[in-house]
Amino acid sequence: MGLRSRWHGRRPQSGFTMVEILVVIIIAGILAGIAAPGWFSYLNSRRLDTGIDELYIAMREAQSQAIRTKRTWQVSFREQDGVLQWSVYPSANPEEAFWESLDANVQIDDSLTTLPEGGDGLYVRFNHRGWLDNEEGDFDVLEDGTDDNQPQITVMSAAGGDSRRCAFVATLLGSLRRAKDDSCDP
Repeated sequence: MGLRSRWHGRRPQSGFTMVEILVVIIIAGILAGIAAPGWFSYLNSRRLDTGIDELYIAMREAQSQAIRTKRTWQVSFREQDGVLQWSVYPSANPEEAFWESLDANVQIDDSLTTLPEGGDGLYVRFNHRGWLDNEEGDFDVLEDGTDDNQPQITVMSAAGGDSRRCAFVATLLGSLRRAKDDSCDP
């Protein structure tokens, strides 16, 4: 019998055994289990950064519109159906408010937010010069000119965790800043 008859009826063995496939699946599962918490933490951090950037830009927009139009403008923040929303509009015309929504995973941290509350929710007002409008005396100014009770909005992840992001008016002259985590403590 020749070489041909020896292979007759047999197929060459190729591929992986069941044990090899199971080992690969187990290793992949262990690696995914190790990486998943870090990945979810990263995603929550990105969502918070994006959310506070939007709120900061809204505050800047209200300040810019106040200077441009020589009128008092405000930015308001509210939670509607579990979603944080914001709107920029002239203080005298709240009917002009058009509400924008943030990611549903971003929510207000009430324990660190120091904004006054009005009919439309929490707000910050800027006068015709772009300065913090403090006509109602919501904010105390210290002798060195700094604001003891800075108007600040702080957001956190709806999923929990210790990460915080905040935007605040640092002075009565309207200097706006952002901070994160421990720097958000008033």
